[in-house]
Amino acid sequence: MELQVNQQAQALNAFVRFTTAVASSTELEVLATAAAEILVDVAGGAISAFFLVRGNTAYPLVFSNNTPAAVIAARRRGIPMNTPLAVQAFEQRAVAFVDGVAGRQQSVGYAAALSVTPYFVQDQPYAFLATGTERATWTAQEQAVIESVGRGLGLALERAQQTQQLQERTAGLDAFVAFSERSGQLTDIVALARQAVDVLRATLGVVSVAYYSLDGDLWKAQVWSDGFSPEVISVLKAGIPTTAPSYAEAVQTREAVFVPGWEADAEGVASTEEFGAGAFYPCFVGDAPRGLLAMGTQRAGDWTPREQAVFRAVGRSLTLALERTEQARLLTEQRDVLDDRSQELEATNADLEAFTYSASHDLRTPVRHVMGFAELAEMGLKNGQYDKTAQYLEVVKQGALRMTALIDGMLVLSRSGRQVLQVQTVDLNALVTQAQRDAAAEFAGHPIRWQIGVLPAVQGDPGLLQQVMTNLLSNAVKYSSARELSVIQVWAQVRETETEVFVKDNGVGFDPRYADKLFGIFQRLHTEKQFTGTGVGLATVRRVVLKHGGQVAAYSQSDDGAVFSFTLPRVGATVAQKQSASTNR
Repeated sequence: MELQVNQQAQALNAFVRFTTAVASSTELEVLATAAAEILVDVAGGAISAFFLVRGNTAYPLVFSNNTPAAVIAARRRGIPMNTPLAVQAFEQRAVAFVDGVAGRQQSVGYAAALSVTPYFVQDQPYAFLATGTERATWTAQEQAVIESVGRGLGLALERAQQTQQLQERTAGLDAFVAFSERSGQLTDIVALARQAVDVLRATLGVVSVAYYSLDGDLWKAQVWSDGFSPEVISVLKAGIPTTAPSYAEAVQTREAVFVPGWEADAEGVASTEEFGAGAFYPCFVGDAPRGLLAMGTQRAGDWTPREQAVFRAVGRSLTLALERTEQARLLTEQRDVLDDRSQELEATNADLEAFTYSASHDLRTPVRHVMGFAELAEMGLKNGQYDKTAQYLEVVKQGALRMTALIDGMLVLSRSGRQVLQVQTVDLNALVTQAQRDAAAEFAGHPIRWQIGVLPAVQGDPGLLQQVMTNLLSNAVKYSSARELSVIQVWAQVRETETEVFVKDNGVGFDPRYADKLFGIFQRLHTEKQFTGTGVGLATVRRVVLKHGGQVAAYSQSDDGAVFSFTLPRVGATVAQKQSASTNR
């Protein structure tokens, strides 16, 4: 009877000591450490450890101070939950004890007698407190103390769980707010990822964080925090295979994945042996993985609930920001398309107006010549004036040829507007070389000095862009053909959002007040006697360039030649950038 009273008193004393030690704390590590140290003190030098259950494995969170290094090393990567003592404890939902040889078989070179105290959260295995001693058996008093401290820890864990849930929600909300404040209206993915990395570092302290983007079959790091060794950074930049277990699991489940026992070889990530735990959050936009947020710590064991809550919150925030960026990109593309269509419609309307004007004026002029001189030829034949009749018929012939040229010009312009763009990389140097040949053949015998700069490659339809270069160079030679020597310069300027190509001649130039009429169909600033032509070439240039999303321009000081230019947008330029470039030009 007296022994039983002493056992109860000892157990009660241990319970009171534990309760007093943790009265003001809800931190899981503090609670577990207090329990482990009290058991070391009152259970005859026993060692204790607190494990968190994750699936089929339990990972250590806390070891008592007297735990041998060999035991810590052996348990660091976790222990399976199917060991007999763990199975017994969780099935009975009570402390399980084992003595003697059976205990030694379940230990790692130290304990002979073992105990496991199970803990549940929402009726699911959550953690357990393991205690061991080198002695063969537990005394009744030690068992009573272990049960008492175990109950106290259970009550403290319940209180801590409630507090932690509140803290987790608060920490997650704080992290979400912090990221939102930092990211603001950013739409650059790398800048957004940098903010996510910085928030995690500022909130969680000593963690290493990286953001990956998908490049084929590899996850390649784009942003990383301090804390990674140069060797690890090289590995992350080179890329991690999408089949790496934890990376693949995050993408497949579309949820955060926490790896409490990091094994570099098994994970397929070289040079990361220093890490004790990892975490991964997949950032999906629609049904496609757009990025991956990863976090590591050199601390052994699992991530705390707070760390998990913060990581999830930042991951969700980053995903929302990426979705916003994608929506902005789609809106930009739609606005680009609308702008292009608006320009095409404007060009079409202008062409329709020009065609209407041409049908009533330009095309009627040669028709009137044909009709008028045909009547004169008819009268000449009746009167026997055969010499005059031949002259009249020659005028009829020239009028018909003029009308045919105008109709052919309209067909060329119409085809250039309807043709579907076959966009590819185009070498402007090759286009200019061909245009030089065409101009030289058209103006055979006229001396031309070409001054051609080094021209870049652009994105566009090679056939249509050849029309542009041929028209501009032929136009330059034609309007400088009155000079003894035509001097034609071609060069380009490459800017952030566009490439602009220039063609300069030493010809007659034009009145700059009428520059806007140059690119209209059948619009000419010189008479047919001065320079032959239909007025379709520059209209075709404008139509093709607008179809590519660019602009045309012309500059001149009369009698000092002319400069014609066109722009082509560079791949990836945004609407805002294009508008800025257009304004600054």
